[in-house]
Amino acid sequence: MKQLKKILCMFMALLMVLTVINVSDVSAAAKPKLNKKKVTMYVGKTCQLKVKNYKGKVKWYIDDNSIAKVSKKGKVKAKSSGITYVYAEVGNDYLTCKIKVKNKKSSKTTATTTPSTTPSTTPAVEIEPELNIQLPSVPCSYNDYTYSGRIDTSCTISNVRIEKSYFKYDNDFSVKLYVSGTKTYDSNGTKHSSAVDVGWKLYDMNNNVVESGTVYSPGVSIGENFVDAYTYISTDLKPGNYRLVFVNTI
Repeated sequence: MKQLKKILCMFMALLMVLTVINVSDVSAAAKPKLNKKKVTMYVGKTCQLKVKNYKGKVKWYIDDNSIAKVSKKGKVKAKSSGITYVYAEVGNDYLTCKIKVKNKKSSKTTATTTPSTTPSTTPAVEIEPELNIQLPSVPCSYNDYTYSGRIDTSCTISNVRIEKSYFKYDNDFSVKLYVSGTKTYDSNGTKHSSAVDVGWKLYDMNNNVVESGTVYSPGVSIGENFVDAYTYISTDLKPGNYRLVFVNTI
């Protein structure tokens, strides 16, 4: 009887040991872990990370979003070369995966191209001929004389500019002259309002007078400004280099 009890005690002790070992193994097997601890990827490629032995909600984080990004479901996409780390939050614990991203492999084969014999359909760019007009320096002063030789009006020119338009079919330019300034003298007195006339001549590079005329601004008194008084220098001026000068008028 004593021997039977001894055998039963030994059996129970062995059973308890086996139970503890089995529970320990099950507990160890149930510990959450990532399917990958480190990954090497190329730019543009993706990789799916998963947590094993865990049925709860997993939150995903990444150290450097410029190198790679991770979705809410653990999908990693490589963006640029470098090293970063992805973290999976499982309960109160964090699982880590090292992500190494490399640049895309360059192709070792170089494609050879055969020069195309097809004529280009791109139209040739047409370059507008040049028209250069040297303008007078400002400020400058000019007079309008009477036929008897006395000064009728005077003005100071403060600004001069031109506008030009090219006409391809005739290969020439239309040129408009603008003059701004101040009336400084009127032989009829300070209260008299009369026109301001500014004479001009256009020379070519051989010093020949190509065009001439007058810029006219009506109704200006002494001390008053006139702005952008204008006239056409020419409506059919050929391309080339020219020189504009102001002259006294009669």
